[in-house]
Amino acid sequence: MHEPLPHEALPHENWSSRTFVFDFPVARLPVILDRLRGAPDRIEAKLRDLPPSTLIARDGEAWSMQEHVGHLADLDALHARRLDEIERGAETLSAHDMTNQATWDANHNARTFAEVFGRFRATRHELVARFAHWPRDRVAASALHPRLQRPMRVVDIAFFAAEHDDYYIAEIEAIRAKFAAAATTADPRHPA
Repeated sequence: MHEPLPHEALPHENWSSRTFVFDFPVARLPVILDRLRGAPDRIEAKLRDLPPSTLIARDGEAWSMQEHVGHLADLDALHARRLDEIERGAETLSAHDMTNQATWDANHNARTFAEVFGRFRATRHELVARFAHWPRDRVAASALHPRLQRPMRVVDIAFFAAEHDDYYIAEIEAIRAKFAAAATTADPRHPA
């Protein structure tokens, strides 16, 4: 049996460098919604036993695990705004601020994890409900994504959000694993 490859041994793919091909059927929406609906539970399972000091710890200027959770809630507002734009018949979707200034300004580490996580659970519940109640004859409605320069259907916005979740949940896991490894190195008698 092979030892799993540590996360840091893999090349890092920046979110902004990702490209997407939206060629799947709109009938896939229920599967995608299940991914969106499950993101808070996946995060909670990873972070539930960690102390607040670990949740807000940064490695240099990189976001903490708690800030990553806050970022997911921040981005739910963008996904909802893009749904509004498609509903209005806009030709182009709102661009995302690639500096993530809203997440930096939110100062998520100044709040409790329960507050930050509770906000994500609430924004995600609202977003999933919005997708779930979208008129089925309009799931293929689209507008141009400004960075990708390709049309995004409603179902594609859901997929994009789910992929974004997975990307940041993997980032959270990498941070969690790094802190666990550091704790084990510091005191090998007490594995994290």
